[in-house]
Amino acid sequence: MSYILADAGYDVWLGNFRGNTYSRNHTSLNPDSDESFWHFSRDEMSDYDVPAMIDHIITQTDHRQVIILGYSQGGRIGLMTATNRMVAEKIELIVSIGSAGFLSLFSQQSPRAKILSQLWRLLEKIGIYEVLPRKLVLIYALSTFCKMGSPGQSICNNILASALSERIFIDDLYAMKGETIPVILANFFEGSSARMVSQGAQPAYIEFRKFDFGEAENRRRYGHVTPPAYNVSRIPCPVALYWAENDPTTKTKDVRRLEETVPGFQRSYRVNSVSFDHFDFIFSKKAKTLVYQDIIELLNQY
Repeated sequence: MSYILADAGYDVWLGNFRGNTYSRNHTSLNPDSDESFWHFSRDEMSDYDVPAMIDHIITQTDHRQVIILGYSQGGRIGLMTATNRMVAEKIELIVSIGSAGFLSLFSQQSPRAKILSQLWRLLEKIGIYEVLPRKLVLIYALSTFCKMGSPGQSICNNILASALSERIFIDDLYAMKGETIPVILANFFEGSSARMVSQGAQPAYIEFRKFDFGEAENRRRYGHVTPPAYNVSRIPCPVALYWAENDPTTKTKDVRRLEETVPGFQRSYRVNSVSFDHFDFIFSKKAKTLVYQDIIELLNQY
């Protein structure tokens, strides 16, 4: 998508959230030795990281506003950011791809999710703050082990099929080629915090609320036992949503809820394919015709 936008004449800036391979720097904290560097969730990303990115781009380009395109978590964090009206004034449009923000699919927390939602406490207690960091030795191993014609190719294919979709290798919808498998696996884990991992399983996250620290800490931080909700009805900038009916993370009722709640909701685009799902937005060879072209047409109106 970024290449298509650049070819269309857009000035494209790629943002990296704190904690991943490309964002492990800090003015005073060392991510390898200072545990407080890893005390962040999506809330810090929407409160600090995205606004800082926007300000940097505006300073460098002399543009008054930016357009935010976010896929999955990126789209959700874009919406979270825009609930701050001072920041939203600098946003011309938000395009959320594969994320309506609300997650009714997970309204009933599974036993596994309950454990995962509290995992950050255990990990931090035993001194683990960074989760799934990218390691050069792993990149080299995967690049060698998974390359076409190698004995490990079928194993790598099975790993990717389990993580994403087995249709990757049998459905014409996908552009997955043998030579891309090692590249994808080598970049699949880029690192983040324990709190980021747990937040995605918290009921508060499902309800579009801030990080849940537990009643006592919530009261200290938020003044209430329940984390405050992100008020998407305060988003003043236009919002466009691209979603697929077969995407389990974006249910129709979540889409409708976002449409009805955001005052400036502009476009709800359902992908014209019954089999198109969450990962197809980035891996399908038909994403360009089914999704990207419409996004370009929308952006050209701004």
